[in-house]
Amino acid sequence: SQDYAMLDGGVYNSSRMQTRNITIEMYYGFSPHIESARHRAYRYFPVKSEVRLDFKTDERNLSIWGYVESNETDIFSEHEKGQISIVCPDPYFYERETKIYELGETTKEFEFPFSNESLTDPLICFGDFGVKNAYVIDYQGDIDVGVEIRVRFLKAQTVPNITLFDVTHNQKLVIDFEAIKEKTSVSVIGQYAEIVVSSIRGNKDVYWERYGKQTSVIAAFDVQNFPWFYLTPGINMFGFEADEQYLDEFVVTIEHRGAYGGV
Repeated sequence: SQDYAMLDGGVYNSSRMQTRNITIEMYYGFSPHIESARHRAYRYFPVKSEVRLDFKTDERNLSIWGYVESNETDIFSEHEKGQISIVCPDPYFYERETKIYELGETTKEFEFPFSNESLTDPLICFGDFGVKNAYVIDYQGDIDVGVEIRVRFLKAQTVPNITLFDVTHNQKLVIDFEAIKEKTSVSVIGQYAEIVVSSIRGNKDVYWERYGKQTSVIAAFDVQNFPWFYLTPGINMFGFEADEQYLDEFVVTIEHRGAYGGV
C-alpha cells in the first residue's frame, strides 16, 4: 500500500504470496535398523531434487511440488532424528486430478435394430455433433487458478476465426488464424491440431500443437492486453462463437486443477 500525501489512510497497490517452506521432522525407527532408515531418508529426499508431497484428508486429496533444501540428521542423540526442509516455489496445494469440460461434444445416435436401404447414401447416423456455446463451471477451490483452453480441429480446413469468452470477468479472446500464419512459423493449422491457451501460473503461453510438436504462437497476439482467463471460487461462465457452418469442425475444452491455500 501507499499512503496518501494529504489524506488519511492509503491506497492498495498489489500483493503477492511468498514461496512456501515445508519442514518435516522425524525420528528414525528400525528398518531393519536405524542406520538403514536414515539412508532411506537420504534416498527419498535427495538435496536439490524435486519432490511431490501428497496430502489426503477426509475431504481433500491435494499435492504440492517443491525442492529439497536440506536433509539434516542429528546422529549423536539419544533418539536419532532428521529434519527435511522443502521449498515450494508455487505455494498452493492442487487437486491431483485434472477436470475437463467440453464445450463441443458428440452425442450417440446409433441404435439397434437398424436398416440401411441404400448402398450409396449415408442413411445411418452413428453420432451427431452438438454444441454448447456456454459452459458454467462451479469452481470449488480457495484460490484463483489459471486454465488451459484447447481448441482441437476435427477437419483439415481452418476455421476463419474463433472468439472465446470469459463471461464472468468480461473478457474475450479472438483467435485469428491469418495472424498466426503471418507472424509465426506455423503455416498450416491442420487436422487434429490444437491451439492451446494456457493461463496457468508460471506457464502462461499460447501454442500450436500437433503430433506432440509444440510451437509458441503468442507473437500473433497483443501480449500487453492479452486476456488471461482464470477461475475464481464460485460460479464461472465461459463461451465461444464462430461462423455456424464451422461449428462441427472443432471442439473447445477447458482444463484446470483446483488450487487451495491449505490442506
